[in-house]
Amino acid sequence: MKEDVEEEEEEEEEEEEEEEEEEEEEEEEVEETNEERKINEQEIKVIKRKEETRGKLKRREEGTAKVKRECKRSVE
Repeated sequence: MKEDVEEEEEEEEEEEEEEEEEEEEEEEEVEETNEERKINEQEIKVIKRKEETRGKLKRREEGTAKVKRECKRSVE
């Protein structure tokens, strides 16, 4: 009888330990996912800034080219 009770207690302890380990693993996965999401969001922001900068540069170049053409016309 005593042995049966001890075995049951040991099994319960093992099950509890396994559950705790699983919970810890799940928490780690969630943390990793959150970190990956943050990194992805930062990368998206950087890409958007680059695109905005390219657009600004392109408009500036187009404006400069337009001014140059107008200057040439006025000189002629």
